Amino acid sequence: MEKEQFTDDLRRFILTSVPSVPYLEAILLMRGDPSACWDAAKVAARLYVPQAHAAALLQALQAAGIATDDGARGTGHRYQRRPSNWTNCWTG
Repeated sequence: MEKEQFTDDLRRFILTSVPSVPYLEAILLMRGDPSACWDAAKVAARLYVPQAHAAALLQALQAAGIATDDGARGTGHRYQRRPSNWTNCWTG
């Protein structure tokens, strides 16, 4: 079986923009279902982290432009594509 390779852009993004493993896991979780709305309780349960930590992750992802607040519903956060600076490292 051939090993899958990560692009240089993806490696660079991880090394320069990802402060922790749970941060990256939250990105992948949200990106896996972009239509889902994620609150701190759901993220905490999926990542096995305390709810306060999950809330901080969601706030950090929103500040980075990776997640967006669900707006008027106020029910959580959603994945937000950022093709302008992720074009070569993320597909979809």
